[in-house]
Amino acid sequence: MASALTSILPLGKTMKASGIIVPIFCKTRNGLLLNLLKDWRLNADHQEVKLLEIELQLRMKLREWEEALEIIRILYGMMSLTENLFATYLVVLVKNGKFEDVGELKDLAPSIMFTSDDYILETASALYEAGYLIDAMNFLMPYAKNPDRPRLRMF
Repeated sequence: MASALTSILPLGKTMKASGIIVPIFCKTRNGLLLNLLKDWRLNADHQEVKLLEIELQLRMKLREWEEALEIIRILYGMMSLTENLFATYLVVLVKNGKFEDVGELKDLAPSIMFTSDDYILETASALYEAGYLIDAMNFLMPYAKNPDRPRLRMF
């Protein structure tokens, strides 16, 4: 899945979600797709991870944070904890003002093997924005000490 903090794609571009290319035309055209995805999420007998990921990505690009929170909570319950899922979950919680929920999850960060600088920065930023400055710095420090990761030292 693309970075959680990316902006809306320009008209006519595409985004890749879980190996599926989804055309991005405009918010109006996405309305039909979003309605179908939401209907599937709410009414299907089982949840399909790839469809949830596509809907989450679209909702985040459109800054529909409440819908994104519903979706990420479903994914969090279905999937094993990865750096992508964790960082995205924290970002969505912060965007919804759920800072106490960030506080409950912050202790899980050290148990995840982060390899992507983007997800490390998103996690640290979410912790910082939620008011957990010391936790953000303690999380970031071991990664920032790596000489091959100068970008992390600019946080």
